[in-house]
Amino acid sequence: MEKEIIMEFELRFKEFKKDLGFKSSLNKIDEIFLLRDGFSEEGHIGSDMYRAISRKIVDVYTHWANQLHGLVIPNPNSMISVTQNSMFNETDRDEMIMVLNKMLALTSRNSVIILERNKKEEARFIDDSVKYWNKELEPLMKKVSKKILKTWEKKASEK
Repeated sequence: MEKEIIMEFELRFKEFKKDLGFKSSLNKIDEIFLLRDGFSEEGHIGSDMYRAISRKIVDVYTHWANQLHGLVIPNPNSMISVTQNSMFNETDRDEMIMVLNKMLALTSRNSVIILERNKKEEARFIDDSVKYWNKELEPLMKKVSKKILKTWEKKASEK
């Protein structure tokens, strides 16, 4: 069943990409947004390829938006959240807010696209999602994650 879903997805993706004309490859989109894993886990793709793919993209961005939000505005009842917030200075948090704003603008655009059903905008959303990940979000999250790891490791080695 799993292989059948993946094969069906890959076949439909080729047709979908040709129809919309976006540039991003299936492998690149899948590497970032885990499309194959998601459809395999769900056991179906759905009849609307754009909605199915954009939902996966938005899910990934929502996860990272929640991560950044928790670092910028910590839950005061969470030792983890408060401690991680203190690992970053105001400049770091300003950078996170800017990236978060851009991410939310991108995902909000998807809501309009779904309502208006414009193929050109659907294609642009997919390509922009890949570009945004590569140029802004992934580099920031690597930097942030490494800083969090380093700080927790330092705290774990203290007596």
